[in-house]
Order: sequence, then C-alpha cells, then structure tokens
Amino acid sequence: MSLIRNYLRKFGALGSIYRQIMKGPLQNAMDLKWVVNQKLRKMALKAKTSTELDALRFNLGKKNYTDGSVIVITFGSRWFGNPDNELSDFMETYLATTRVPSRAELLIKIDDDDDLTYFAEIKEKYGQHVNIRFISTPRGRGYEDMHIWHHDLVRYRNPAAKVHYILTDDAKFERRCWDDELMSILDRRKDTFFIGTACTLDEATTYYGPNPVEPVPVYWIRGDDYPIYGFDLLESIARKSKEFPGWTEFGNLQLVDQYAGALLEVAWKQFGANLHEQINLYAARRGGKFCWSHSPVRAEIRTRTLTNFFNEVSKNQRYEIVQQVLFDMRVK
Repeated sequence: MSLIRNYLRKFGALGSIYRQIMKGPLQNAMDLKWVVNQKLRKMALKAKTSTELDALRFNLGKKNYTDGSVIVITFGSRWFGNPDNELSDFMETYLATTRVPSRAELLIKIDDDDDLTYFAEIKEKYGQHVNIRFISTPRGRGYEDMHIWHHDLVRYRNPAAKVHYILTDDAKFERRCWDDELMSILDRRKDTFFIGTACTLDEATTYYGPNPVEPVPVYWIRGDDYPIYGFDLLESIARKSKEFPGWTEFGNLQLVDQYAGALLEVAWKQFGANLHEQINLYAARRGGKFCWSHSPVRAEIRTRTLTNFFNEVSKNQRYEIVQQVLFDMRVK
C-alpha cells in the first residue's frame, strides 16, 4: 500500500509542475513576484522589536469610529502564504457599492504570526471611511476553527447590531446600495429570527455530492456562501449551543454556510417553520488561485468534517437548537 501511495505522489508532483508550466510566462512571473514580495515582507517584520509589534496589534484592534453600525461583517484574513488574499479589492468594492459605509463594521480575525504591517497599511488607507478592526489572535487550527473565531469576533460588535454577515477576504461586493436593501428587510421585520441567503429556501436546503476527493459517499448541504444571520436568531442559538461541548452559535465545525442550510432544513422540514430570507447577491467570490480539492490537508478536513456534520449526534443537537429558536420566537 505504501508503494502505491509513493507512486501516486510522484504523479501528483508531476501534475503540479505541469500545471505551473501551463500557466504561461506571464502568470509564472506574477507568481515569482508574489513569492519575492512575501520573502521581503517577512524579513521586514522580523526586524521589528516586540514593542513595535505590540503597538501594531493594539492599533489594529482599536476603534476608529463611534458605535452606530447595525451590520456586522466578519471574516478571517491571512497574508503570508495566501495567494488569494484580496483584502484591498474587498475594501474598494465595499466602498464603491455601500451607500452608507458606516452602517457596517468590519471585524477581521488575523493571526498574530502574520504580516501585521500589511493589515496596518489597510487600516490606515481605509480606516477613515470604513469601521474596521483587526483582531490579532493565535493561529490555532486555522481553517478548522472558523466557527470558533466567528464567535470570538462578534463579541466585539456594536451592541445595537441587528445582523451578522459572514464573508471572506477574497469576496467582492457586486450590488450597489446593497445596504439599503438589507435595511429595508430589517425595517419591515419585527424581529431578526432569520437566515438570509442569495438563493431560495429549496436551493439552500439541497444536498450535493458525493465529495469528489474521497471514494466514500460524503454529501453536503448547500446553505450558500456568505449567509446573513439575524442576531435574535444567533442569541437564541447560543442559549442552547452552550450546552454542547465544542459548539458555538455557528455550530461545532467550520462549515458555517452549510450549518445555515442545515438549520433552515430542520426548521422547514421537521417543524414547518420558515426562517429564511432570500436576498440578492450582494457579494461573491469569483475564483482564486487555490482550490481545496488540490490540497490533501483541506481534502481530509472536508471529508472528516462532513462525516461528523451529518452524524446522528450533530443532527440531534441541531434539532434541539431549532426547537430553542422556535420557542424563543413565540416568547418574543
């Protein structure tokens, strides 16, 4: 078996070389420029003293605005080793499409071993126009801790916030005055017990698969990228999820978008309750250089967590969470 694995690894290495060559000279030159830039920035960061780094962390997490935002946007951002970091483009599209930028606050998790100067440059450039804070914490398990650091980030939110929008640093806003549309939803609702997706309820609760990386039939529920959670809903979920070890209001795994789909499915198919709000496509990811299916580490995480996501224990716990939500809705 080990001989077979080694044989396949050789072909995998040849495949990666072939893919690099086929990118062409322009793309290869851009990749080389990116690598050199990464090396230079790492050298510059190492030259900083611990006092300078502490000052950077403090300023990155400092408020540069007065509370007033009702939309909380959270995501994680990594600069070192991440060719798909598009944070600058994210900020440009946010400003170009958001009619009232102060309506939202951006709470962004960064790793304390990352290029803090890069994020300081972003904050200096956009901080006069956007409510933006970078929360520097240990890297932990990275991608696998997504449900945990979203939970940690929302604790910094404006207490008057109404909705939580989950995005990524390679997202780009595409719809002008999207914030007006979201505010109109909030204005007509008496509560925020909802999950918004840019697809219908039927699409959000549709199953796909099997996972193409493993021979085992592992499926996933769509949910949709970039869900919007109402804070009434999140606070209700938190009341129940704190009883389950390893859970936050965003579930027990990093599959925060599929978690949204699974909650919608339980509410609709088992209780006949519609917790869904369909929104227009405000922001989208338009492809990147890295794909999870090209990474054995990411592929293993995906297969393992999808298997755990649909085990009976997790399914029963999601059922109890939806029960809590529906109870709180009636009380309110």
